[in-house]
Amino acid sequence: AERGELDYSTASKRHVRILTGLHFACTQDAEKAMVSYTNIDTIIKLIEHFFQKRYTREALLLWVSDLENREYICKIDLSNSWATNQIDYSKIYYSLTRDGIELFEELLRSREELFESNSKNSMSSLH
Repeated sequence: AERGELDYSTASKRHVRILTGLHFACTQDAEKAMVSYTNIDTIIKLIEHFFQKRYTREALLLWVSDLENREYICKIDLSNSWATNQIDYSKIYYSLTRDGIELFEELLRSREELFESNSKNSMSSLH
C-alpha cells in the first residue's frame, strides 16, 4: 500500500467497496449524534449485498489497512489479541474519518463506474 491521498483517478474498486460498506453502516445511526463503527464481517456482507462480490477476510483486510494507513478509516480494537494471541475480528471495529466521507462523496460524484458491479441495480440500492 502506498501512502498519500486517494482521489477519483487513484482509488480502486476495492477501496470504493470498502468505503461504501462503511458509509452505509455508519450513516444508519447519523441521527444519534455519535460515530458508528462496524466490523470486517459486516463490511464483507455489505459488499456482497451491494456489489455481488465475495472477499475473504484476509484479502479485504489488506485494503482496509491501506485505507487506515491513508487515514480514510479508523479502527478501534477491543479484541484483547495482545493477551490471547488470537484475533477476534468481531471485536475490531472500523469507521470512516471525515476525509473518508469526503473521498466517498467525491468518488460517488465523479467516478460512478467505480461503483458498478455485475448487477445493473447496484447503484439503486445505495439510495
